[in-house]
Amino acid sequence: MVGNNPNGTCYEDAWRFLIREEEGELVHGSVQTIGKRINHAWVELPTGFIWEPESGEFMKKSSFYERAEPQVQARYTAEEAAIMAARTKNLGPWSAQERELLTRRSNVAT
Repeated sequence: MVGNNPNGTCYEDAWRFLIREEEGELVHGSVQTIGKRINHAWVELPTGFIWEPESGEFMKKSSFYERAEPQVQARYTAEEAAIMAARTKNLGPWSAQERELLTRRSNVAT
């Protein structure tokens, strides 16, 4: 379920949104919420907005960064996210080792 989702499926929901829309970047990181830092995923769009999977809403990137104090761990284009999902058989989060494999294989292809 996307939007108003209390079940912690932000990685899956953000991945699906990015693949469907085919623009922006899937971002994996952490955010500050209710006095603690939690792992999270969201989509940053070229319009200066982000799509927040827990609420299913769009918000200004500047507002999101001010409110949630995100720490970015990785960014993926739609193509990279699709490749990562196919290789790992999951929609994230992906480990540093899995990300390194994507980079290594991309460099071999060029």
